[in-house]
Amino acid sequence: MRASVILFATDLVDEGFETVVDRIRGLAGADAVTMACNYHHSRDVFPHNPRRKVRFMRGGVFFRPDPARYAGLRIQPDTADIARTEDPLARLIEVAERRGMVVKAWTNGMHSTVHASAHPDCAVTNAFGDTFITSLCPANPDVRAYVRALAGDLGRYPLEAYLAESLCFMPFDHGYHHERTLVPISATVKYLLGLCCCRHCLAAAEREGTATGPLLEFVRVETERALNGEPSALDGISLTEPAIAGLAGGEMRGLLAGRMQSVASLVAEVAEASGRVPMHAMEWSGGLRAVGGGMEAPPSVGTACDRAWQDGTDVARVASSCAGMSILGYVREANLLVDDIAGYRAILPRATPLSVALRPMPPDCFAAADLVPKLRALDDAEVAWADFYHYGFMRLSNLAWIGSARNAMT
Repeated sequence: MRASVILFATDLVDEGFETVVDRIRGLAGADAVTMACNYHHSRDVFPHNPRRKVRFMRGGVFFRPDPARYAGLRIQPDTADIARTEDPLARLIEVAERRGMVVKAWTNGMHSTVHASAHPDCAVTNAFGDTFITSLCPANPDVRAYVRALAGDLGRYPLEAYLAESLCFMPFDHGYHHERTLVPISATVKYLLGLCCCRHCLAAAEREGTATGPLLEFVRVETERALNGEPSALDGISLTEPAIAGLAGGEMRGLLAGRMQSVASLVAEVAEASGRVPMHAMEWSGGLRAVGGGMEAPPSVGTACDRAWQDGTDVARVASSCAGMSILGYVREANLLVDDIAGYRAILPRATPLSVALRPMPPDCFAAADLVPKLRALDDAEVAWADFYHYGFMRLSNLAWIGSARNAMT
């Protein structure tokens, strides 16, 4: 099992490319560095950064895009300032290669405050017509054209792999600035509030046989009743795929199927566009119960992949069109990780290359010893890569935990 450490281009620029790569190789014993090649807005704390401890980062693209690949597209790359004077990805590859290491790329697909704000008709829009300025819609043709171009752009680099995160529908809660819901609502009501009902999603639902007019009327009426504390048809409805599919006399079933079609076809298109660079779809349902980043973990049952339908992801179908799957293992107990990996392995072909992202720091790990059973779980499941999140966010002592835990495996 090989290991990589995930980071931002800003970590490299602030601390020095050589310094960072040497630390990752020396302390963690890692084989690769995984760089975020685009990102969303965030506010993060950086314990060992010599230039700043808190950064309010404006999302954008952190490599040097080739303008020709985006010619004629409505959505254009929003290049970060640090990628205008040099190409951080190209320099990282050069530095890593001199040390016998490889580089993987990591991108966020639908999570983009920059593009969703600039192009509200490309953003997720719920049944009430509310636009979500943090989330692009994977059924939107302009969005799909942009992420295909981004994948093709990355395909010109000599990368070990390309991890494509959030080529799916985003959850209602995802840590946007001052998110508030000050009335008690169930997980099901929250899910319906975040369900995309843009014209492209409704067209996909209609192709699956859904009468979208009655469906929208049901969602609006029953959600509003629930929000106002009135009796609703949503009362007591659990957030499970069969229960949600049965809403509105079963009309919801086609909308869910249309979402899965939109996501699966987009993943296939992006995998093809990435060319010679193997594209691994990042299925992030394991992150939905993660604690950290200022967000409270929601209650959950079952394994991580049991929740993939909420994002419109058919795990087996998505895996069939790309070079591998990446999953989030953000859990405290190793037994939960074992169960999650087993859940994916039960769905995926055994030969599917699997990578798992781990956090070698609180709240998931409080000592290097906490990492060892997790790495053993990955090894037992024949996981190809352990990807450790995140260089800039963790203390250097946490980086050393990775090396200690890996040495304990030998």
